Amino acid sequence: IKIALNGEWNQRAQLLAEQQSLGEYILAKLEKVKSDRSKTYCVSILAVLGMLSVVLERARTAHREGKEYGGNFMIYGETEFRQEEQENMIRMRDELVSQYNRHNQVILDKIEQQQSDQTEVEKLGHDIADFKGIISRTGAVIQTIKAGGIAVVNANQDVPKDISYNEMINMKGILLALPEFALYMNGKLLWKRDQTQPIQQPQQQSSQSSTSQILPQTKQELKPFPVWAHLCLQLNMESDQRIAKFFIGPDLGELVGVGVSGLPDEIKVVVLSSGALKAFQAFNTQRVGDAITSLVQ
Repeated sequence: IKIALNGEWNQRAQLLAEQQSLGEYILAKLEKVKSDRSKTYCVSILAVLGMLSVVLERARTAHREGKEYGGNFMIYGETEFRQEEQENMIRMRDELVSQYNRHNQVILDKIEQQQSDQTEVEKLGHDIADFKGIISRTGAVIQTIKAGGIAVVNANQDVPKDISYNEMINMKGILLALPEFALYMNGKLLWKRDQTQPIQQPQQQSSQSSTSQILPQTKQELKPFPVWAHLCLQLNMESDQRIAKFFIGPDLGELVGVGVSGLPDEIKVVVLSSGALKAFQAFNTQRVGDAITSLVQ
């Protein structure tokens, strides 16, 4: 039985080889014959040998190149060729439209990013001399999610009307910045609010004055800020150290853990915001924030 099977497989292999050889011979013959009758005869033999797909593929290639292959009988495939060309044109058109849309979207995204990076600068109109020899406060109410903050800079420093967030936090001076609630000095991070830690407990001061005073209030824990953030800067230019301290909250309830000493004699305060804001200044105020003992010069 094994010998018989081997003989059968050998016969089949020999037959396939003969068919393959015959097919290649007929394909070569098809390219040489001239009459439609001879071409039709060659294609018929190739179809019997299972090689019609080879003929069709060569006919398609020839058609794309403006040539003819396989004789006039292949005219039946022109509809398929036209449909294929139309589908290719549609695919090319869709790809061009897609590339155009992607290119436009990249441009729009860049424009939007540039616009969002621009932060309006609002300068408070007080004389530089107002800060000398006194304790003052500058407060601002700014949208929590918007870029902005309160900055102390040298009096002769020019702060541009339009400034990016990166330029803002790297400006020369001191800045309490939103939306990260971080304190920067000359671009260096000094302090950043930690939502997971309880706030520092400020020491309230007593006073004989009958005037209304804003004093820090004790809170037990930090909570996420609402839509509007309240920032406050206290400048103690009465002290020889010339100290800047910052507070967060409408009642100055949270202390920024680091203050800055050694301010220049002549300074100005700038309030920055990329959205709506309200700002105020008060002069000859009571000193608060003695709990802030860490001072950076």
